[in-house]
Amino acid sequence: MNKYSQAVCTFMLAVQMGLLGACAQTHPLPPGDNAQGNPPPVSGDPVVQPEPQQPADPVPGPPVAEPPPATPPIILDPTPDPTTLPPDPDPAAFPSGDYQFSVTVHEESYRYGGSAEGYTVRWSAYEGERWWNLTGSADIPLMEVEVVAEQAEGIRMAFVDLSFDNERLELDYATTPEAFGMQRLSSPAGSMTEQPDDTVSAGFASLMLRPQEQTGLSGDEVVVALYYFGEGKTGSFNHAEPRVATLQDCRAVLIQDTAAGSIGWNHSLVGDFDQNGVVNMFDWSELAYFWGDSDDDPDSLVGWIAGAPSMTIGSNFIGPLLGHYRLALDGYNVYSGSMADFPDNGILLGSVAITEATGEPNVDRLSYSFTPGDPPTAGTVFWVRPYLGNEEGIESYPLEIPEQE
Repeated sequence: MNKYSQAVCTFMLAVQMGLLGACAQTHPLPPGDNAQGNPPPVSGDPVVQPEPQQPADPVPGPPVAEPPPATPPIILDPTPDPTTLPPDPDPAAFPSGDYQFSVTVHEESYRYGGSAEGYTVRWSAYEGERWWNLTGSADIPLMEVEVVAEQAEGIRMAFVDLSFDNERLELDYATTPEAFGMQRLSSPAGSMTEQPDDTVSAGFASLMLRPQEQTGLSGDEVVVALYYFGEGKTGSFNHAEPRVATLQDCRAVLIQDTAAGSIGWNHSLVGDFDQNGVVNMFDWSELAYFWGDSDDDPDSLVGWIAGAPSMTIGSNFIGPLLGHYRLALDGYNVYSGSMADFPDNGILLGSVAITEATGEPNVDRLSYSFTPGDPPTAGTVFWVRPYLGNEEGIESYPLEIPEQE
């Protein structure tokens, strides 16, 4: 039932309620009762008038409040006339021509097997149900764009970059088709970049949850569906140029290895679930793989993603991934000084690149270590900062070397 049908039903119900109320006010009393509740006199019997009674003295009590003013009746608008509603946009009115669509498919799409002969892009005017906005006018035309895997065999995920004419189209949203099942993930267009030919390239990911346990799709399958406005231009979007991590939850925690004379810390770029140094659409693969898992070991990859013992990886971890999209690091700079020098006036001791991390990135939370030239002394404070090119990110928590017992 649409909202106009609901309005008609509400109007008719109100009218019926009003008629019933009017009937209750004007209908005479039933023939078996009079106003005093006594049976009516029988024909031929004398009518005995009751003796008048003196009114009793009033009993003192609280003052009676004045009755509230009558509420004005609600007047319903007349039933909408369908002939006065604005029509849906004519699909034929959608602008035609070459929209410069092109698609690039990443090898990560076949991480768990599968293949496809190729990928094509097809588009048409969207003729599905539209929402009416508050002013009662219809949406402007929508174009539906589909990325199709041709002659696919067992594909479980798709990572694609789609470029389009940004001067003529405005991207609205993207979805993962139902062919991937009810348990599926789709990444937003969070990695848009402007191209030299004035097109915009946007990255998308469609994944089955726990793809390692799925059989995948075969045949010609739509892997990403997108919807564009046929007017306007995509205004603000997240550029794909990575930026160094500056968020509080990316602060590393340092520990001292007294026996080795070194300091250490773990990979702390939240959202970088594959631990390659950048938060992007490929991190959805790890999230999908470990969906539903938990691990009490904070040094394991699952334990780090979950963030706390007994936590299960699920939809609540999509937010951190999106909130850190395109954050990146090349490694960590190591500083030392006193507590008064922390965090901006320390001495740069050296750097540790992400490629020097230890551990298996698909199993362990990566770890780093640094050995100062001189053995750490009591009172010395160490901290690290992630770096990306010549830019530095947020400082770690400080580690102060304690007095030897």
